[in-house]
Amino acid sequence: MVDPAQTPEAVKLHDSAITAVEAWQANPTDDTKKAAVDAVTKAKEGIKGYIPDGYVPKESAPDKYELKLPEGSKLQDAHVEKISNYAREKGFSNERAQALLERDNTIYASFEEQRQAEMQEQLKETGERWIQEVKDDKELGGDNFNKSIELSKQVLARFGDESLRESLNETGLGNNPGLVRMLTNIGKAMSPDQLVLGGTQKTDDKLPIEKVFYGATTN
Repeated sequence: MVDPAQTPEAVKLHDSAITAVEAWQANPTDDTKKAAVDAVTKAKEGIKGYIPDGYVPKESAPDKYELKLPEGSKLQDAHVEKISNYAREKGFSNERAQALLERDNTIYASFEEQRQAEMQEQLKETGERWIQEVKDDKELGGDNFNKSIELSKQVLARFGDESLRESLNETGLGNNPGLVRMLTNIGKAMSPDQLVLGGTQKTDDKLPIEKVFYGATTN
């Protein structure tokens, strides 16, 4: 009896899923992402619809599946258990169950890579908007921009530790206009001898805040 996973219909669904995922990777848009998700879902569910009545898998399930996630995989142990249960239900061999796990890992990694890229793009856009808001602010920006940034840097140097500065820089939250305003106002309220006056560098209003504020290098 023909293996349902190898029927023309099932093979066609699988090939369509691979093609859709590759198209999404080459051109990451909302439309190609939706098409990839739909194709993968159909491929996963499609085999069930092509299992002939009375089909009995030739493989026999082992007493215990020995499945191993690929190195660096982001899948959770719960997914491994899910694959094991599904494979046992279908009577798959350990090798076939491992292949299913690796397939799911590849698909998940592709989605995760795209998700991270989208998040980075969103952070970049938000950071650029915040920087412009600070520069356009009547109190913080314009001719006061360099002074605002310098005061903010000095307040952070006096009260913030290295981990805080790194977190603000890595997340882009250091560009938040509200934070810049708060730090600037604190700096204005302090006397000069309470601030860190030595070792500071002249700022440049042509540089993004993440450079003049923290001295960080952007990619």
